[in-house]
Amino acid sequence: MENTLKQITDETFALLLKNDVVLPSSYVQCFDKQAKIMDLKIHDEKFTQEISDFMLNEFNNINRYMDSSVNNIRKLENTTLLVKKAIINKDLHLIDELSKAINDIYLEVKNLSDEIFKDEFSQQYNKKWLYNKYLNKDTSFKDNVSFVLVKFKKYFYINEKYGKLISNNLIKYVTVTIEQKLKNENLEYTIVRYFEDNFLIFLEDPDIKNIEMLFNNMKILLDDTVLTSKMGILIKPLINYAINRYSKDYIFKNALENLNNKIITNTKDL
Repeated sequence: MENTLKQITDETFALLLKNDVVLPSSYVQCFDKQAKIMDLKIHDEKFTQEISDFMLNEFNNINRYMDSSVNNIRKLENTTLLVKKAIINKDLHLIDELSKAINDIYLEVKNLSDEIFKDEFSQQYNKKWLYNKYLNKDTSFKDNVSFVLVKFKKYFYINEKYGKLISNNLIKYVTVTIEQKLKNENLEYTIVRYFEDNFLIFLEDPDIKNIEMLFNNMKILLDDTVLTSKMGILIKPLINYAINRYSKDYIFKNALENLNNKIITNTKDL
């Protein structure tokens, strides 16, 4: 149910992306339309119960995040006070023990942050991270950036026919391949899983021609690759991509729409 709702939400969001203002009624109508396309009976009693269970689970997760955050804040406050006393008393042994405690708190906070801001399957950043950490409050870019949109061909077909495990492994393979190539080129990058079937890659390299050549070579490599599952299913990791350079303060939504249109145009030209 969660994956189905996520897919419908992504499709709804993509359709409404062009609008500067999205009224609640417009979102509901669009969501309802996408649900009907996927043959999801949103007024069905079973669906209503599943939604209630889903919301309860989300509420429990929020409470868990809050409890963990408050607990770590208290630990940090107590540890800070102990560190001050240890420094005054020149207790080096205690300082060493407290530094380990601080590191443990750091790891707990990092794990919590990863759970909130990372995609469960690809372990790349998610939309929450993008809007909370990477963009300005008005959703413009904080710095100049080379922006790549990568879309998986036939992702939903593969997901529906072969299941979530196969489609997730496909995504994992492609993202690992891209990461390795970017690391080999010593490029600074950030990868975000934005929708079910696409990723955003932000690079600091201003040389668009260099990035274009790199991704073209990766696409050729992936086009010539055939993956085989344990059940003998053969899958080709096919992608489309578009790249452009955007200046600081450029609105992210406009950049994404621009790249999406470039992919559509390039696909039509093939």
